[in-house]
Amino acid sequence: MGEFEELDYALRENGWLQEFEYKRGVRCFVADKLGKPVALTILAPTGEVEAEFRMALRADKIGSGLGMAVASQTLASGFGDLGLVRIHLVVRKDKQRAIRLYERLGFSRQGECSKSFNGKTARFLVMDLRKNDGSNKSQEVHEGLSHAWRSESIGR
Repeated sequence: MGEFEELDYALRENGWLQEFEYKRGVRCFVADKLGKPVALTILAPTGEVEAEFRMALRADKIGSGLGMAVASQTLASGFGDLGLVRIHLVVRKDKQRAIRLYERLGFSRQGECSKSFNGKTARFLVMDLRKNDGSNKSQEVHEGLSHAWRSESIGR
């Protein structure tokens, strides 16, 4: 794992990269600072013109504005370059900072669900964002992504 060690919940064994490794059309976006990854986002197709969004930030970057910048860049790429019409996500209900970020980006709450992992059950909010619903803040240009940014296809 090496360089991504601090993003371990996304990259650990049975983590996000392994989960999406063999799924067709998955896009992974990585933000680097001084050659070290500081953020990772994923757009995983769930339909012809829709995808699930996931984001992981290095712990010391939470609250720095990086989340807004990388999420905006990823969503703009999804709606623009990839031609998506809908992007959705699930977020743990206890992650209030992330929920506020997603709402500032224009995501709206669609419901709740429960997921079990490692023998524990957690409650999640289901949120989505549509390309032309008027609340899509990701289509605005956000300055300050002073990190190197690269996109890679990880699905087969």
